[in-house]
Amino acid sequence: MVIVKIVRISVIAAALVVFASASQASDPFYTSLLTRGVSDAQRGDFFKAVKELRIAAFGLVDNSSEYLRAQVYLANAFEHLGRHPEAAAAVEKASLAERIESAYASVAIDPDTRKAFEALAVKALRPEQLAMVPAFRKGAVPAPAPAVVVVAQKPAPPPVVVTQKPVAEKPIEKPVVVAPKPAPPVQKPVVQAPPPVQQQRPPQQQPVVIESPLVAASKHQPSQSSAALDASLQIADAQRLLNEGKILAARQVYLRLMQVDGLGRSTMLDVAKGLNLTSAWRESSVAYQKAMPFRSGEEIHQFYESVNRYELGDVAAARDLLTRALPALPVTRETSLYKAKILGMP
Repeated sequence: MVIVKIVRISVIAAALVVFASASQASDPFYTSLLTRGVSDAQRGDFFKAVKELRIAAFGLVDNSSEYLRAQVYLANAFEHLGRHPEAAAAVEKASLAERIESAYASVAIDPDTRKAFEALAVKALRPEQLAMVPAFRKGAVPAPAPAVVVVAQKPAPPPVVVTQKPVAEKPIEKPVVVAPKPAPPVQKPVVQAPPPVQQQRPPQQQPVVIESPLVAASKHQPSQSSAALDASLQIADAQRLLNEGKILAARQVYLRLMQVDGLGRSTMLDVAKGLNLTSAWRESSVAYQKAMPFRSGEEIHQFYESVNRYELGDVAAARDLLTRALPALPVTRETSLYKAKILGMP
């Protein structure tokens, strides 16, 4: 009877171990997103990495080590994009995961990312928070102790003993009477003649230079056509920076173009799209407001404006814009991702 009970207990324990291991297994969809996000962050495409790592962290919240890894790369990506409050929030989430399960030292993180994250953690976390996650402080350099300057005091000079010699008495000399010198003769002042008065000549008139029509035309401001050509060149340059992963540099080009007066409507649409691609949601939406209403054939711009409104918290406007643009939208990973977010559609 005792042997039968022992066998039953062993079977139940084995089943619990299998169930626990199965419950800890991560969804392959979110694990794949984490792998892609880490890869994009390592090659400098931080804009794409942020999108993938946020979704991956949402799906891996029950797996503390993978969730911690996603938040580490996400914090560094936000910091590279200049989104410092979001980077600090990701650091705090990573510290909470580390406090639940100390896995930071064993998680697969490349050395450069680990060093950058630890420097960011020292800035983002309060001292009491940082004290609870000692693994985050490996890269922190302690502040040097203030140097103590020892000033050597010079020894006081020995006292000088002054000995006075006896002064011999001098004999009293008789006063010498000096006869006064005669006063010098008074010299009469010499009166000089005043200098001759020079007559001033009237100023000569400068010759009037009459410019030729060609010289006058060369001093005019560039025409509107040259300004439009310059805007096109700047947009092409910003697109090149985007392709190279230089998100912040591209954003600055688009922000400068947004302030130029007299831009055409098509140019303003290109500027608004570029600002969206650099995660400048608010500025992109302001640029789209200047070009509204949308016309037929501009459904892709409606899509980008719906993304702006969603990221800014106006979900109702985002849903309305995306619903109207949906029939003409191309099927891409980006459009599919935001269809799921905004409309709940696969």
